[in-house]
Parts: sequence; C-alpha cells; structure tokens
Amino acid sequence: MVDWPQISCAPGLSLTFLEGEALEEFCGRVLQAVFREQGRSLRLSLRFCGDEEMSELHERFFQDPTTTDVISFSLLEETAPDIPHQDGSELAEGELIVCLPFAERQAKDCGNDLKDEVALYLIHGCLHLLGFDDQDEEALEEMVHEEKKCLERLGFSVRKR
Repeated sequence: MVDWPQISCAPGLSLTFLEGEALEEFCGRVLQAVFREQGRSLRLSLRFCGDEEMSELHERFFQDPTTTDVISFSLLEETAPDIPHQDGSELAEGELIVCLPFAERQAKDCGNDLKDEVALYLIHGCLHLLGFDDQDEEALEEMVHEEKKCLERLGFSVRKR
C-alpha cells in the first residue's frame, strides 16, 4: 500500500524553514487541516522545486514562462465523480508543485514567515483540487476565507498574499 502524500524535493533546496520538523510531518499537518475544514480528503503527490523547474512547468501547461507559487493538477478526469474514501469522505486525486524560491521571495516581500507561506501554498493548491477557484473577485474572496480558516487551525497566518 502506498502512503500518501507522496513527497519529492528537487536537489539543493533548503528546508531549514521547517526548523527541525520533517517535511512529511509538516505537509501532513497542513493537509489534515484542509481535510478537516473541507470534510474531504485528497490523495496527493507533492513536489517541491526551484524556479527553473516551475517556469518550465508553467510554460508547458499554462503557456506562461514565468515562475509561480504553486500549480495544482487534478489526476481525475473532469467528468469523473469523487471517489468515496474509507472514512466516508470524498477522495480526489491530484498533484501539487510548490516553488520554494518563490515562497522565500514572497514571504520576505510580504513580511510573512516562510513556513506560513509554504503552508498557504499547500492549502491553496488543495482548495483548487477541491473545486475552489480564484478567477473572479467573489470566488477569490471565498477561497481566501477558506485559506485563513485552515491557517488559523494550524496557528499560522499570512499578512499579505
């Protein structure tokens, strides 16, 4: 049986922001906060990468050669129903790619703790996979509200996005 989430990290990335906490433990805590708030689970693959890898992915899949914070990919077909999970919640499948150098710059620019910033990216990506959108003002407001609830559950906060 495969343990979820599956986590990979590009070579050379600094994880000192975790302050001794294992990456798997940190990601697990963040994901569980989303699952509890949303009443749904995600079976995920997580990838932490640098700017170059993120830029390549962003261009390949979104025709934008710039780097970005997080990209989420649903691994279910658009018309596929959510799969029931053992605990009765719905299970989605997806992949999140998080750019750590982007998070470092954003945290510094906004006065946020890097750990909080990375948690925000994980939450944001999960919410996209759970059907949230940020393409218009009303949808973005709802998504930010859900992000804040998850961050508060974890004892994290971000000053600006």
